[in-house]
Amino acid sequence: MQTILDDANTWFFHALVHRDEKLQVIVVEGIKAAEPEDLIIGTKNLGSAWRIEVAEASRWVCVSFGGVCGYQVISESLTSADDYEIHDCGFLRVYEKSRYMEFLRSHAIMEHPIAENARHFCILTENQIIDVAAVEEPEFEFILPTKE
Repeated sequence: MQTILDDANTWFFHALVHRDEKLQVIVVEGIKAAEPEDLIIGTKNLGSAWRIEVAEASRWVCVSFGGVCGYQVISESLTSADDYEIHDCGFLRVYEKSRYMEFLRSHAIMEHPIAENARHFCILTENQIIDVAAVEEPEFEFILPTKE
């Protein structure tokens, strides 16, 4: 699904609010630092690299989902690609076949009229992966930076 998220190089997860079957996921644009710096992992210097950071010029976006049946937030470093799953590309993916939806259907009462039409959406960020099972298509809104 092509969205406004695809107009940036990358995003960072900031916050999540779930109220009344509506889920809001707030993400912040990652911007390449002005100057390169040495990338050191452990004791090994891997050479010069540009840090990706949240800067004053970073855009903030609220992605809202209606009719939410389930969601999960997982550290990006604990996930991996799965050839079994079928999805499109981009920072917000829509799944045709997913283990997450199979899990929900096998562990929840997914015969409920709302849940029958749920689809698996996934927001990819640098620090978190946000999976959402929702009935309605997501809505996107640029917002002002929050102070928290």
